[in-house]
Amino acid sequence: AAVLFCLVALASAQQGSEEIERRCEKETKVPQSDIENYKNFRLPQTRAGKCYGACVFKAVHVMNSQGKIDKIKAEELAASYIHDQNQLGRIETKVQSCSMQANRGRDECQTAYSFNKCLLGASSGRKGKSITITIDPQISLSPPPISLTLLSLSLL
Repeated sequence: AAVLFCLVALASAQQGSEEIERRCEKETKVPQSDIENYKNFRLPQTRAGKCYGACVFKAVHVMNSQGKIDKIKAEELAASYIHDQNQLGRIETKVQSCSMQANRGRDECQTAYSFNKCLLGASSGRKGKSITITIDPQISLSPPPISLTLLSLSLL
């Protein structure tokens, strides 16, 4: 499987991810199975799971009030943790492509799902390829909270 890199770590560090997660769980009534899917870098299986993704994206400003992915905010988030310019360039390219694709829809829940699907490479058919991503050593990613898993990249 592809190596996944999480961008929404900033939510944990600065915006109280547990509070965001609890609020979004309550707001969307997401089933536990979809929360487990996010924890394990898998896509949600229900509409509530898709809407949970949109809720968290909005809370960390990766999705704007119109329900569209804000590629600049996502890129800024990546840049705050990734210091290797080659890695950052690949991530920015993927974010630009996936945000353009996801933002074609009118439904924020589906937009969040489409963005996640594109970033995870769920339909890419590229299996077994991976790269090593280096991040700030002060960040703990084990086990990943939900907010860490929502915005993930699958890179060549």
